[in-house]
Amino acid sequence: MTEGDIENPDLANEPQIYLKAASFDGWPTPRAKANTTLSAQRTILVGRNGAGKSLLIDGLYSAARACIGPSPRTVFNIYEAPPSFSFEFSLQGGNETLVLSTQWQILDQSNDTDITTKPLNRTERCWIAETNETLWSLEKEVATLANGSKIPVPPSLGLLSFGGRAITDERGYARKLRAFLRGIRRIDAGLPRLGRKEFEIIRPTSAARVGLSEVSGKRPSRVGRLARHLVDAFERKADVFGEFAALANQLGLAKTIDVETVTLKPSADGTSAESGMPEPDRFFLVSFDGVNIGQLSDGTLRVAEILWTLVSLRPNEMLLLEEPETGIHPGLLKKLLSVIESYTMGRQIVISTHSIQVVNWANADEIRLVAREDAVVTSHGLRTEQLERVSRYLQDEGTLADFLYSGGADE
Repeated sequence: MTEGDIENPDLANEPQIYLKAASFDGWPTPRAKANTTLSAQRTILVGRNGAGKSLLIDGLYSAARACIGPSPRTVFNIYEAPPSFSFEFSLQGGNETLVLSTQWQILDQSNDTDITTKPLNRTERCWIAETNETLWSLEKEVATLANGSKIPVPPSLGLLSFGGRAITDERGYARKLRAFLRGIRRIDAGLPRLGRKEFEIIRPTSAARVGLSEVSGKRPSRVGRLARHLVDAFERKADVFGEFAALANQLGLAKTIDVETVTLKPSADGTSAESGMPEPDRFFLVSFDGVNIGQLSDGTLRVAEILWTLVSLRPNEMLLLEEPETGIHPGLLKKLLSVIESYTMGRQIVISTHSIQVVNWANADEIRLVAREDAVVTSHGLRTEQLERVSRYLQDEGTLADFLYSGGADE
């Protein structure tokens, strides 16, 4: 379905499927719990330091990966007991809410085996909340579909662990949920560069161009990954690279972004002295107005990292963005928030923040107040009476941030 196919124009900006609520039990510690509700397009997580905003961001991302992956151990450190998750999805128009509940059990309860190596069993159920109709369930390594057919499933896997062609529910809900969970993107808090400024040189990993990595051969830093993505877009996705360059120019990051190819003269035997592997015959340099990407300012890199993720975000995908204000001048942040808003059409974006500027940019019904009591993290929107109070407050020329940070939501 395209936007032109949508009968209700009010739904044109909403994603066709979005995550409306999530809860975690036994994560990040066995006795911990967390839950949150989310808006269809923008959700702003607000709370004190240590309230659990980053925990919710990490939980949403990690739980999604665990639900579609082979084992929660590829995502979580399981030392005492595996966690369980519950997601609520809303389909466009809000007529149906799909609930996906997943949990794992340790099969071997003896004490003579390291818990991190014990086999896991996965139990799963997906149903329509309004009718309680089960779309599929998983128990004892057998998935049962709504039509009664049964599919054997290997231990610790779920129905969403398989590729799209292997998912055979008649109405296609499993494919939609898997595609959504796979499409969740995340930008961590903090600055992309942790150490000193370094000249970034990007090279192909092989002649087959499987991907790109830093010339040092080490795991790419966030700056290195950004450079790698820009080189890849420059070579294979000219429209996406052009969109990024246009936004960078619009925000004043750079008038021109160049990717220079440096061709090298091969060694006598064509191999690297360090690794013995075939030596690449070219390298790539990414520059902003002539400045190598590794030598840009922290704020420029932070904005560039966010812009790249936005332009590469597909319709119906979700972005988890921690503290976009970090290292960014207020004037540039205002422009960046305007760009972020334009990319919420047909997408879902969740932002955690301590910034008054970001809070004032949001609508009151997009705010989620995050609090932690003991090991339980909760996140909820403003109640009806709070929304009415904030509406009156804003009419008296106050700001949303003033209302929240002065304790208006606590009255």
